[in-house]
Amino acid sequence: MSYLDNFITRMMAQRTCIDLSRDLIRDVEGPILEFGLGHGRTYDHILQTFPDRDVYVFEKVVSPNVFVRPPEALLFEGDIHETVKTAAARLPRKAAMAHSDLGLRDRDGAVPIVASIIEYLPGLIAPGGLYISNTDISLVHGKVPPAYTELDTPEVPKGRYFIYRLA
Repeated sequence: MSYLDNFITRMMAQRTCIDLSRDLIRDVEGPILEFGLGHGRTYDHILQTFPDRDVYVFEKVVSPNVFVRPPEALLFEGDIHETVKTAAARLPRKAAMAHSDLGLRDRDGAVPIVASIIEYLPGLIAPGGLYISNTDISLVHGKVPPAYTELDTPEVPKGRYFIYRLA
């Protein structure tokens, strides 16, 4: 598969999972967390999908080429390993969903970042909330941690994208 085909497949899987999450978190209150802003394309899609929810973004450095920039009050700028640790104190309440697709070509390179995210997510996500990621969290500990349940996503090619519900 070419790098372009891989990107297109990843983006289609990402959009499908975000769109599926709309119904999955219908009864879960709270904002959305977006780990990684990039050019803002996914952030913009999340804004369109969840127009009545605040979307908090975690980004190391916001690029000057960003398509859509979050308001400063909803931005956690800095190293994700650090900002995720203090996020609970800034959030007005627990989130209904978190999404991460760090856009790294090497999926294994994302594992340390995802490890930080999933360590702190149980304190950031409301019961029944979701974590959506292009990285299988079982890569972090060799299995899916007990606080997470992987949901079946037959609409998405196996191993491309993952949706986890938090207990």
